[in-house]
Amino acid sequence: VGKAVNDTIRRFRPLHEHHDRQTSKAKLTKRAERRRDKEQGEGARAQVTLKAFRDDIGMLWTPGKKVFVISPSMDLRQYMLIESVNYSQNGEPSTGTRCVLSLVDPRAHGGKGGGVNKSGPEWAFDASGGQ
Repeated sequence: VGKAVNDTIRRFRPLHEHHDRQTSKAKLTKRAERRRDKEQGEGARAQVTLKAFRDDIGMLWTPGKKVFVISPSMDLRQYMLIESVNYSQNGEPSTGTRCVLSLVDPRAHGGKGGGVNKSGPEWAFDASGGQ
């Protein structure tokens, strides 16, 4: 039996998966931890609309790169992974060049946290494995 616990979930919410092949407890635990991390990461999503196709150093916004997000309205201050980018441009001065970044916590794609996470408690995540 492999087990991973997310201490930020206050209610009892077990998930049981049945594995039909021979394996070890260590592999099952790793599988449970990956699933826990992915589900927690998927819970932290954001969409950001920018007025430029390029970042501060002149590189195009690219899926798979991390970007530091500060959003007081969402109480979010952490690195997020660019999951997808939508570029658009028209001739109107009011809308002109737009770039929409779909962001997700890096843990949703098997990554590590950004190291700096000063987001509010609603974004809390315990990757310690709990008990």
